Amino acid sequence: MPSEAGAAGTPQREAGRERLDGLGQVGRQRARSGAGTWVTSYQCAVCGHVFDPAVGDPDTGIPPGTRFEDLPDSWTCPVCGSSKADFEPVGG
Repeated sequence: MPSEAGAAGTPQREAGRERLDGLGQVGRQRARSGAGTWVTSYQCAVCGHVFDPAVGDPDTGIPPGTRFEDLPDSWTCPVCGSSKADFEPVGG
């Protein structure tokens, strides 16, 4: 049986819409992926580079839509060469 939580016009739906409205257009594009699932970008703690799943890392063959969790363990920061373990979630 489908849940009524989050249906159009409900307080849950309105709260989510307000969060997205406060992000601006670019933030909304980065915050949402697919059918309302939240996407988290990850930032390198060493140099500040942000891995954005919507963009991927085309220089190393990582296509747009790739989640950070799905990057190979051998992936490194394209700016400073730090390991995947040096990235921290931001946003979402």
